[in-house]
Amino acid sequence: MSSPNFDHIYLAGQFLAIPNVGTVTSETLSVTGSATNIFVPKGAWMISCGANTNIQYLSPTDGTTWRTMGAGGMVVSDGASVRLFNSGVTASSFIAAIGQ
Repeated sequence: MSSPNFDHIYLAGQFLAIPNVGTVTSETLSVTGSATNIFVPKGAWMISCGANTNIQYLSPTDGTTWRTMGAGGMVVSDGASVRLFNSGVTASSFIAAIGQ
């Protein structure tokens, strides 16, 4: 089975072009428990979080509050304002880079 190849992503009635989009590569991340986090590297990602883990982003309103997005989805990260946050026991999350 070959990896999917992307050149555009469809969002809210519009196409979002992502530069350097190519083959999707993936890896498994182990996010330790007890309120720890791993920052999502810069780029476009598809993420599926493990147990007790959520995607969070830094609120652009105040720059100090972390908002929960949910347990998976498509994320565009600047490398500093998106993280995987685990509030329970250690769990594996899956992250796939789009065009990296």
